[in-house]
Amino acid sequence: MSSPEPPEPPRSPPGRRWLRRIGVAALLAVGLAVILRPVDEGRPHDTGMAALQAEIQRRAPGRDLALLDLDALEANARAVRADVHPDLTLRLVTKSLPSLPLIRHLMQRLGTDRLMAFSEPFLDTLLTDFGAEADILLGKPLPAPAAARLLAQHRHTDRVCWLVDHPRRLAAYRAVAERAGRRLRLCIELDVGLRRGGVRAPDALVALLDAIAASRWLDLGGFMGYDGHVPHAPPVIADSDAEFAAVHRRYAALVDAGRAAHPALFGSPLIYDSGGSGTFRRYGARPASPVNGVSVGSAFLAPAHRPALRADGLKPALLLAAPVLKALDVAHVPFDDHVGPLLGWWDVNLSRHHFLTAGGWPADLRSPPGLRRHPLWDDGPIVVNLLPNQPLYAGSPGVGLSEGDVVFFDPWQSDAVVGFAELTLLSEGAVVGAWPTWRGGH
Repeated sequence: MSSPEPPEPPRSPPGRRWLRRIGVAALLAVGLAVILRPVDEGRPHDTGMAALQAEIQRRAPGRDLALLDLDALEANARAVRADVHPDLTLRLVTKSLPSLPLIRHLMQRLGTDRLMAFSEPFLDTLLTDFGAEADILLGKPLPAPAAARLLAQHRHTDRVCWLVDHPRRLAAYRAVAERAGRRLRLCIELDVGLRRGGVRAPDALVALLDAIAASRWLDLGGFMGYDGHVPHAPPVIADSDAEFAAVHRRYAALVDAGRAAHPALFGSPLIYDSGGSGTFRRYGARPASPVNGVSVGSAFLAPAHRPALRADGLKPALLLAAPVLKALDVAHVPFDDHVGPLLGWWDVNLSRHHFLTAGGWPADLRSPPGLRRHPLWDDGPIVVNLLPNQPLYAGSPGVGLSEGDVVFFDPWQSDAVVGFAELTLLSEGAVVGAWPTWRGGH
């Protein structure tokens, strides 16, 4: 006779089993959240930035500032001049140096009177400030009506070289010159590889020279062939060194064709412009072309979106500074007072809120380390508001910021300073003066 089966253990009600499972899952989730909590990235200003903050709080408290380090500017100017062959002149790209005293300072420091302008208002101001003192080359073609307005406003335009890129623009400039009764110097844009417009073929160049030679109102001022594409050669299909050499072969071939067709136009000294902040170091030797001048702008200031300049030893010369307007220990966000503190508990780098007086600039945050735009408030990869109202930067208590302290930004491009009325000048960490910025609008 078989023994009876042992009784089954009592089973928990289904509701309790689900509660236990939910409890275990919750504990696992909390444990995982604790394990995955971001580390504290907040750090106070380093010694140099803390000293600069103290200097600003002493000399210009409570102000948004664009800071220009004159010592870095001087070092960069020495480096640029040393890296470009002494027989090649330097032309200052004013778009990237938007302050007339800054431009004049570099002109004197580098011994150059050559400038490059890109807009009607800036050319208007350069002509007003420098008159016939500067040789000014247009870095892009201006519409013919803009040239007509400038001719009507200024007597001293003999040293302006107006850029033309095709026959229709040349004809429009000829009409402007005839109506004004003024001779114009024209510089012909050569497409030596950038493919942004300009003359590519010898017959097209000769056609432009034919038109210049046939008009008593037009003179040939020279040529511009920008090589800005060279540093960006895709490694799989092109080589930067080979492309740089090809640029100058194309440049030389076009000039040779033009000289053969119209030797009389080449009798006086002409502008043969090339180069830029991305390529000026390639001009340590004379290129295999007629190029006699190199245009440089951003290299003197080495902004954040020019990392190659910094890698080559140039020093960042610009900083933007914004005071902390409000520092909040409780990280609340709109609509739910629990979400912000909960997020701050999980990520200590979001646990403290710092509202700044400004900071919507196209720039990277420089100091103190660990600040960031809040993902629930003001996040996004693109700057959309250059004059924000109290932008929020979150951080941990480790950043050590209080109201009146300063947050520093590294501008992407030197053009960013046009949002400020002046450049605050620094030397050896001290405020030593100010220069007005370019205020004429685009």
